[in-house]
Amino acid sequence: MNDIIMLVFTGVIAISTVCYTIFSSRLWKTTQASVDLARYSEFLNLMLMLGKHVDDAKKQGAPETEKLQELLNIIGEFGFKRFLDDVDFNKDKLAMEYDENLEEFFLNNNIDPNSIPFFRPIFNKLYDYRKKK
Repeated sequence: MNDIIMLVFTGVIAISTVCYTIFSSRLWKTTQASVDLARYSEFLNLMLMLGKHVDDAKKQGAPETEKLQELLNIIGEFGFKRFLDDVDFNKDKLAMEYDENLEEFFLNNNIDPNSIPFFRPIFNKLYDYRKKK
C-alpha cells in the first residue's frame, strides 16, 4: 500500500513539475514581449522629445538645427531597422500590405520613399522580400 501511495505522489510531483515548466516558459515569453514593448515605447518617447527639440530650435533659428535633424534621422532609421528585425513578410501578410500601401502613397504623391530616412529600412526590406519571391 505504501508503494502505491508513494507512486501516486511521485506522479503528482512529476505532473506539477511539467505544468510549472510550461507556465514558466509562457510567463518568460510574455515578460520578454512586455520588455520589448516598453523599449519601443521609450524609443518613441525619445524620438518625440528630440523632434520637439528640433522644432523649437527651428523656431529660434538655432545653428544646431540641421545637426539635430540629422541626428533625429539617424536614430529614426536605426529604430526602424531594429523594429523590422522581428517582421517576417512571409508570415505577416498584413505588414506586407501596409508597407505596399505606404509605398504606393509615396509614389502617388511623387515622393521617393528612399529619400525619407525613417522609411528607408521599411522599403529596403520590402524590396528584398520581392527579390526573393
